[in-house]
Amino acid sequence: MTGGFRVLLWGENTSITESLRAALTTAGYEVEVVRSEAIAHIRLAPGDYAAVVGAGVSNAGSLSEASEDVSPASSAELGPSDPLLGLQGPAALQRRVALLEGVTRNTEACLAFLDTNFNFVWANSAFVEKSGHTRDELIGRNQFELFPHTENRATFERVRETGEPYCATAKPFVYLDQPERGITYWNWTLTPARDAAGAVCGFDFSLVDVTAEVRARQEVERLRAETSALLEGSRAVLRHSQFQDAARSIFDSCKTLIGAAAGYVAVLSEDGLTNELVFLDAGGLPCTVDPSLSMPLRGLRELACRNGTAAFDNDFRNSEWMKFMPEGHAELDNVLFAPLIIEREVVGILGLANKPRGFTERDAQTASAFGELAAIALVNSRALESLERSEERFRSVAQTANDAIISIDSGGLITFWNRGAETIFGYSSAETVGKPLAMIMPERFRQAHAEGIKRVVTTGESHLIGQTLELAGMRKDGSEFPIELSLARWKTGEEVFFTGIVRDTTERKQAERELSQAREDLEQAYRREHHIADTLQQALIPDVSLDLPGYELAATYKPALKEAEVGGDFYDVFTLPDGRAALVIGDVSGKGLQAAMHTATSRYMLRAYAY
Repeated sequence: MTGGFRVLLWGENTSITESLRAALTTAGYEVEVVRSEAIAHIRLAPGDYAAVVGAGVSNAGSLSEASEDVSPASSAELGPSDPLLGLQGPAALQRRVALLEGVTRNTEACLAFLDTNFNFVWANSAFVEKSGHTRDELIGRNQFELFPHTENRATFERVRETGEPYCATAKPFVYLDQPERGITYWNWTLTPARDAAGAVCGFDFSLVDVTAEVRARQEVERLRAETSALLEGSRAVLRHSQFQDAARSIFDSCKTLIGAAAGYVAVLSEDGLTNELVFLDAGGLPCTVDPSLSMPLRGLRELACRNGTAAFDNDFRNSEWMKFMPEGHAELDNVLFAPLIIEREVVGILGLANKPRGFTERDAQTASAFGELAAIALVNSRALESLERSEERFRSVAQTANDAIISIDSGGLITFWNRGAETIFGYSSAETVGKPLAMIMPERFRQAHAEGIKRVVTTGESHLIGQTLELAGMRKDGSEFPIELSLARWKTGEEVFFTGIVRDTTERKQAERELSQAREDLEQAYRREHHIADTLQQALIPDVSLDLPGYELAATYKPALKEAEVGGDFYDVFTLPDGRAALVIGDVSGKGLQAAMHTATSRYMLRAYAY
């Protein structure tokens, strides 16, 4: 304590204000009020002050720090100047009180003085303003009558019993008579004031409103939590190839962040009339509805899907939507539905339920963000499933093909090697994938191969893509064999790949050689036959130099086509015994040696018959 303070009231109608008393107490003085018509000399201890208040005397009379008798008549003898303000006597007290009132009036701190029963004795302007009451409504009223709070009351009583001050940091408080203020937060201190005997005679109660700071910190923490949850959801999209796994991870992050107790994720049927559960989290509540059954799209779910925006109801039990609840469904106090949208088309829904204190617009926005992640996961999952089906079809075709199907990357390393390639080259897939393609090329082709890949990757130009080439391959045993290669190029992102279909043409080449030899043999046989037939036919051409009186004979024989030069057409001229001449023109089917032989037979038979 600073020291003693005696207020001398001079006259029956003289008094001091409670605010002055409280201000002096708050400043650390022990206040004693003395009323007298005739004030005798007063003995003050060192460090004590005295003031005289009375008729004809200012509200703050004389002030003295002294160790001798002081009387109102000798205010000029009232000790040295005020150590704080450099003033003496009454002016010092006036300045001290004015300073105290000014400081407490203009500070943002809420200051009050309470008696031992926790009634308000004094409060500064900031306290009055923050309390939501007027000064008259505060002074004389009990702290816990105006601001009931069981825990705080217990704290105040403990300070009164122990005499130990109490300090709270960012302590939450709800004004029951002012619910619109929501949860407020305060740094506050309760310090007991003691009298000259050391007994608790009141309490200094100081508060600082830190609601804005706490809410700002909470908002930062919430944003950090939202960012962390959304990042985790994004990682789930990349981490999980199956939609069920990704959706569960995204849902769990969303549910935890928002504070819901239950929920589910479902996808819409192709006709958009029902939604099929991907999974259900009943939050530990009993639910006997068969999750494998499709749920009709109706009620609040249908509203959210139709509008393409999140919708929630915090009084679901008493809402119109309750009529759509199937028997055996878990109990729902409140619900929130956020649609999953792909290219403006709703493809599913994320549902949350049973959040303590209900959902907010902020929750709806957050759920919508997680709904977008779930929609992306669904797109990725469907695309991956399609890709896997395509890859499976490709592998099925590629693995059953007799030809070798080989893929390489832009570095010339093998990325795919089918069973046909294993058969043709003698290497297993494990022996080739990740190895350079040059391992199956004869040495003379390797440099041209490397330069060709580099040119295609660098410039995009290729002289071989789309063509069928005849080259030589090399088996695992080092033997070379003829191949036929068809080459294609494709890209994934920025990476360039090449796929070749290789056919072992060893048997075909052998067949071609055999065919060529057979053709040559046939041509030689044909030439020999043609020569014989031509000789025979030339021998069958008749002599037209017969001596027939009255006739001159001439003949020519020219085939219409080169191929018909040796054939079955013939003519014959000869004399009969009675001096007449015979002329025969004939045609034997066919060409070549056989036709020529039939011609000879026919010619001689006709001659024999004529004779």
